[in-house]
Amino acid sequence: MASPTPILQNITIPMARNFTFEEIFVKPANVMVAKTIVSLIIFIGAFGGNAMVIGVLLRQSSKRIGIAEYYIAALAFADLLVTSLYVPINLLSDYLRGAWVFGAAGCKIINYIRTTAMTALAFTLVALAIDRYRAICRSFQFESSKARTKKTILFVWILSAALMTPYLYVIQSDEFKLYNFNVQFCRRKYGNEEFRTFMIIFNYLILCVVPSVILVFCYSRIILRIWKSIKYPVNEVRQGSSKIDNARKKTITTITIMTILFLLLWVPLWTMQIVFDSRPQTFTTEEKEVMFWVVCLANSCSVLHPIAYAFSGGKFQSKKSQTVTRMSTIR
Repeated sequence: MASPTPILQNITIPMARNFTFEEIFVKPANVMVAKTIVSLIIFIGAFGGNAMVIGVLLRQSSKRIGIAEYYIAALAFADLLVTSLYVPINLLSDYLRGAWVFGAAGCKIINYIRTTAMTALAFTLVALAIDRYRAICRSFQFESSKARTKKTILFVWILSAALMTPYLYVIQSDEFKLYNFNVQFCRRKYGNEEFRTFMIIFNYLILCVVPSVILVFCYSRIILRIWKSIKYPVNEVRQGSSKIDNARKKTITTITIMTILFLLLWVPLWTMQIVFDSRPQTFTTEEKEVMFWVVCLANSCSVLHPIAYAFSGGKFQSKKSQTVTRMSTIR
């Protein structure tokens, strides 16, 4: 998803003298304090947390890494990309009132990579949901393996990159001369209304509707199946049933958190984007402010993912503790 179409907000340019770029475009530092603090918290939390997740898993031998942990590593990598390419640029774009400073090539490449990463993030969540659904609800018909999981993750990234290819054409930079300097903006150009409508619907279906429907379906069936097995245990030794119940409850908690995070934090951004993209006019000042914080809300998902992994219990938490202990002894 590209950055919102930029506009010059609340800028009055007297013609009596020449002004510098900073005087015209750069917002006063005092109005950016809260945004900078929030963005730094999100960036540090997401980057550090997901780097920790990947580091923990990389320190394990391939034989000890479970299938679900491959998906977790893929999600952490996607979160790292989204965080690195979205949070700083979102803050800088707001600070410069929408001006783009990374050049025409950067406009296309940076936005293409981050839209691909966001798509891969959504699709990996879907792949994980389908894998868990088949393992729990269709266990007799399901055979999973690490090799198949790796191929699935690779396919998710290839498919995401292919589906986002149109944005290499859509996302373009505009340049105009103001006083004695050139100013660039990175924005979407659809060319005609038919293609614009197609891309808006396509983007919303691929990133929002389809993943949401699959996630809700898979996890609702999983939760129903697990609760039924807890309420009506079959062929279980009563002495060990409490351990089984606790493990299943942890599974329910983790997958419910994952689904809620995705739906609550990303869907509002995609919904606002389709509303704003479907009209010809650019953002108002108020809408730009709202969009900034909605983007921050969506990116906070990358902070909460590793927290969900770390506190869900089980093997991952044990491996994280071992890694932290091992790192603390190396001094």
